[in-house]
Amino acid sequence: MAQALQFVVQRHETDQSVHWDLMLEQTETLATWHVPFPPEQIAAQPLAIERIGDHPKRFLAYEGPLRRHPGSVRIHDRGTYTLISQSENAWLVSIAGEALAGTFRLDCIAEPGSAAWRIVRIADG
Repeated sequence: MAQALQFVVQRHETDQSVHWDLMLEQTETLATWHVPFPPEQIAAQPLAIERIGDHPKRFLAYEGPLRRHPGSVRIHDRGTYTLISQSENAWLVSIAGEALAGTFRLDCIAEPGSAAWRIVRIADG
């Protein structure tokens, strides 16, 4: 059986906007996607997300002020996930959180290494 790893969803709030970051634990870092909508809205229809730079593992527990902009970050959800399969352009994960639970597919929708991704729930948790 695959190892359960940690995940976190952080809610970033500034005067101008709100977004969420989905972070999945890897060996050294957190693979991170910018999500422009509450993660509870992820359903069977693919939604556009953006792959951003990996974050340090300390962000699994970080809440507080944003570094480069006025605003704050708080943990919206956390729990564990199991990596079912992974390639350069696609991840299949089973997530077990309070707000985000189920099996999800994350796909790069442009050339490999692009920031343009999408997420879709393929099974409820």
